[in-house]
Amino acid sequence: MVAETATNVRTSVELMDQTDEGEALVKNLVRMIEEERVKVKVYTKGRLHAKAYIFDYGEVFDLLGNKLERHEDGIAVVGSSNLTLSGVTHNTELNVVVQGNNNHAELARWFDELWKESQDFDEALMEEMRHSWALLPARPYDIYMKTLYTLVKDQVIPRIICSEALL
Repeated sequence: MVAETATNVRTSVELMDQTDEGEALVKNLVRMIEEERVKVKVYTKGRLHAKAYIFDYGEVFDLLGNKLERHEDGIAVVGSSNLTLSGVTHNTELNVVVQGNNNHAELARWFDELWKESQDFDEALMEEMRHSWALLPARPYDIYMKTLYTLVKDQVIPRIICSEALL
């Protein structure tokens, strides 16, 4: 399952638009993993289709620097949408905001159990990112081909082959 996930990541990055924004996204992910700000694991005990986005509230302070008490530990969203651009903007999905400390604690417990059963994926993910277009240096040939394409892209005439039955 880890190998399959790595293949899926590779395919997703290969199909990603090669834009400055895409490059920045990959580089930021790599940096956050290197800085240990993000930890990635793969659940290998079976198919995991559930989606829960659990947010823990941080500390807040008043203008004088005094810590303010919160009445809730956090909030969660449980539903069908993946945390992707399509999942949160284009697809028809159903999500529910879950509030209350007991609900937050139960979702956190559920997540922690799955997390313990999951395999580390940081190194495999980093390996895929290191070999991606976003992190590999551009070769002179790549620059030449991109420049050539940019110069002639409006002059390229697509050729369409039709069978005799269509003629």
